Amino acid sequence: MSNETMTPKERVLKFLRGEKVDRPPVFSGMGNIIKPVLDKYGISFQQAHRDPEMMAKAASGMYREYGFECAVVPFDLGVEAEALGSVMNFYDDVENMLYPTIKEKCIKTVDDIKIPADISQAGRIPVIMGAISRLKEEFGDQVAVGTYILGPFTLAGQLKELDELLEESF
Repeated sequence: MSNETMTPKERVLKFLRGEKVDRPPVFSGMGNIIKPVLDKYGISFQQAHRDPEMMAKAASGMYREYGFECAVVPFDLGVEAEALGSVMNFYDDVENMLYPTIKEKCIKTVDDIKIPADISQAGRIPVIMGAISRLKEEFGDQVAVGTYILGPFTLAGQLKELDELLEESF
């Protein structure tokens, strides 16, 4: 018989606030997926990054199959850069699990910085929002659902060649 007195969501949120929990939560603040979950639900690694339903299934599968007490999306670090104009490589022709990377960075000079009029519709942001909506609908108040935002320097490195960024930063 379980001595658990909290839902997974309560446990994660209390832990993050530094409050007492019934046991340590099993969670990650980043998106996490593993091949057995993708295989069980018939999801390709590439689909999990571009389809809101597949992304949500992959994230929720980590809770259903392995007890991760969170569902965090996306699974890669390119969403914001893509929304601002960088070109992604999703490795569509590769069978292995290769995380998407930036194929072409969009900023050479400060004049290249262009903020979309409606950032919520840029790049894969609608995919992420759709996956979060599905996850919240599926889990309600039971499981922590979330996302993350890159820090400013990490994002800058996704938008501009890192060696140039470092030279210009010091």
